[in-house]
This record gives sequence, structure tokens and C-alpha cells, in this order.
Amino acid sequence: MDRLGLINAFPTPLAFARMSRLAQKRYIEDLIQDLLNEIKAEQRQPDLWERSAISDALDCLRDGVLSAALYEAAIVLMPEFERTADFSASPANSALTLDDLERKLTETRSQSLN
Repeated sequence: MDRLGLINAFPTPLAFARMSRLAQKRYIEDLIQDLLNEIKAEQRQPDLWERSAISDALDCLRDGVLSAALYEAAIVLMPEFERTADFSASPANSALTLDDLERKLTETRSQSLN
């Protein structure tokens, strides 16, 4: 995964705060799409950490909690050696596939901002 390229594309906190809420939502949706595209390009399924963080980011987007959505999307990029050893995902997130996450993103894109 081109973690550095995705990280370098992040807006500064000030630039993100100055975006409209709709622009913030679209930025996060596009970031999640980029993450899913990177995983797909690697011809693999997301690992448990990635599945959980992406699903949580989409849930935050759905609920209109944009700063939390950005955080969850950003932690997908955390290298494996920096991830917590005692991480456990919810059973619902554990079973998600790349296709499930793409469907969830499509649903989120179609929802208005809360």
C-alpha cells in the first residue's frame, strides 16, 4: 500500500477544519475509496485492522461525526508493527470483505450529511 502517498495527500488540520462539512465528507469518502483501491490492487482482502477501521470510519460518516471518520480512515495506514497487539474487532467487522466495504461506501455516499 502506498501509505506515504496517501498520508502526504492529507490536508492539514486547519485546512480540513476550513472545509465545509460536505467537502469534509467527500474528502473522507474519497480517501476510503483510495484505501479500498490500494487493497484491491494488492489482490487481497483487507486484514482485520483495516476492515474494522474502514467500517468504523463509514459508520462515523453515516452518523455525521467527521473528525472521528477521518481518524478511523487514517489509522488504516498505520504500519502493522505499530498496531496494538491486543486489538480485537467486533464480530460484525470481522466478517466483512472488500466487496462488503465497497457496498457500505456506496451506501454512505448516497446518504445526506447528518
